[in-house]
Amino acid sequence: MAIGEAIEEQSLPRYHEKHYYPVKIGEVFKDQCRVIAKLGYGAYSTVWLAWDQRSANPIYFRERSPGILVFTHSTGQSSTPHSKQDTESSPILNEINMLRCLKRFADTDQRDLPGVGFTRLADDIFEIDMDSLYGRHYCIASKPQGQSIRVLQETFPNGILPKLVKSIVHRLWFSVNWFHSTCGVIHTDISPQNVLMQLEDDRSLKEIEDQESRDPSVPIITTHGATPVYRSRETKVELSGLPVLADFGQMRLAEGQTNQDWWVSDLYRAPEVLLGLPWEYPVDVWSIGVMTLELMEGKNLFDPIDHVNN
Repeated sequence: MAIGEAIEEQSLPRYHEKHYYPVKIGEVFKDQCRVIAKLGYGAYSTVWLAWDQRSANPIYFRERSPGILVFTHSTGQSSTPHSKQDTESSPILNEINMLRCLKRFADTDQRDLPGVGFTRLADDIFEIDMDSLYGRHYCIASKPQGQSIRVLQETFPNGILPKLVKSIVHRLWFSVNWFHSTCGVIHTDISPQNVLMQLEDDRSLKEIEDQESRDPSVPIITTHGATPVYRSRETKVELSGLPVLADFGQMRLAEGQTNQDWWVSDLYRAPEVLLGLPWEYPVDVWSIGVMTLELMEGKNLFDPIDHVNN
């Protein structure tokens, strides 16, 4: 193991090693998912590439699998899948509950609706029970996807995607319409960071596996503690124009409760939220509109910073 300065999730302001499950490359979960490489990290999770040893298919694994996402430590469970309280107290629990809710809709006769195909659903959700140091962690297994539109923007001059915007936004509406008309939920966090590009095939994932075989990742011990951290390997940027809407940690139920709090990220926040008025489905429509202009012109419609009074 190497020793170095803080990297990746350790550089986040609220990082604490006890909150992240120490995934190891080569580790096998559920006697089925073998971890191949680390793909990324966030405030609530780390993201890993894994292979399903039974079907030989790639998965995402989030410590939150055929990609696997592993969420950070969760302090409680919720039995109310849509409650606003869950969202505010734990984005982790809220996303888990929302994914289960969306999956129930997708597993009915709704599965052939186009919106389902443009939504990143969970193929499996399971828990890892650790000792008192790490607590309980949720893991989400889902089909691997490519980089976000935000990363895609960085490959184009001035962040402008004129030839892809129509394709991306047109298909994104299918996912949002499914949320609104069928599932009765509001995403509330639509932005280029949360829209991924579909992978056309598994070649880029196999390249990552080959890279890991030729040059194995070395876990790094840092000054923050004894928990080893791996550096992420980047997936290939796809220009397919086929979007997948992801990240449901802030998702809200539209019916049965009144949403009137300060919500949605700054750049994409609708006027009714700014004015403290009740808000529903249209906040997603507003966010897509603002994002569309950003993708076409490479600049933000609004500046969320008050440069005079700040």
